[in-house]
Amino acid sequence: MSSASKSSDLRQFLAFSRHGEWLLGSLLPLFGTFFLAAQGNAEDLKLQTILAWCAVFLLGTACGYMLNNLSDIEVDRRAGKPTPLEHWSYGARLGVALAFESASLALTLLLSDGWTLAAIAACHLIVWSYSFPPRFKEHVWMGPVVASAQYWAPSAVMLLAWRAAFPAALCWIAILAVYGLRITIVHQSLDRQGDLATGVRTTAVAIGERAAQVLLRILFAVEVCLSLLLMVLLADGPLAPITVPLFLLPALNIAWRRFLGQQINLNTYAYVPLSELYETVVPLALALTALIRAQASLWTLALLGLLLLARHRERLGAVHTKSLQ
Repeated sequence: MSSASKSSDLRQFLAFSRHGEWLLGSLLPLFGTFFLAAQGNAEDLKLQTILAWCAVFLLGTACGYMLNNLSDIEVDRRAGKPTPLEHWSYGARLGVALAFESASLALTLLLSDGWTLAAIAACHLIVWSYSFPPRFKEHVWMGPVVASAQYWAPSAVMLLAWRAAFPAALCWIAILAVYGLRITIVHQSLDRQGDLATGVRTTAVAIGERAAQVLLRILFAVEVCLSLLLMVLLADGPLAPITVPLFLLPALNIAWRRFLGQQINLNTYAYVPLSELYETVVPLALALTALIRAQASLWTLALLGLLLLARHRERLGAVHTKSLQ
């Protein structure tokens, strides 16, 4: 096999996992969960432990997207979408997805206990139910509920694995759940015309464009309220003067975008309001707290820093370009 062919297969494999859609967006909020769940126990924040848990969730999430690709092969063909690894047999692609799932379960068992393994297995069943029968993807209300599990379930598993349950952590899970619902409706709204053309009945298709917009506003309002509650819960401590100012960043970001003439909409991926709270502010505030209290390895903090740079490199570049126009 030539090097060009190997390179093509690798690109196809990466496209099959659709990692660009979820990789950094899934990992960064998870770091907020790591730092929350490990409060008072620095041993849990060792780099090797963090990397192992990241692998558990990355393998499971990749499996979910692979299964979704397999379940939508005919729909994607009707819509004119490319089919990654089309030259592979269906069984070979399914085998890859199952290998990822098995690796995720095996690694979970090495890291934790039977209860956590059962929780991960339940998450994987949710993934199957979304893409394959009963195929909740096309259920009016269960579709978004099941899809949103991608955002909150890994963090809930971490709380179970590390036996951490306190108000701030539970509020964080609730925020991620509502955020997941909102992102799902955004995704369905953007795909609405294509779904109508191919006969896929998602929530956005079933309730109509106007109702979907109202639902997005309601979910966003709930997120704002929960986020304010989280700020109060996290600001209760001696490090509040350091961490509280970080919570002003989302508002400052919106103000800066408005200054540059950008419209702030809820039904686009161009800018998702409050996303920087979950992907930057909370992980960074908690990381600074852990650093000051000497409760985290510098390598773990460096890994978070690299993820933040990767996440915001294109965003900062786009804002800079806009300011020069």
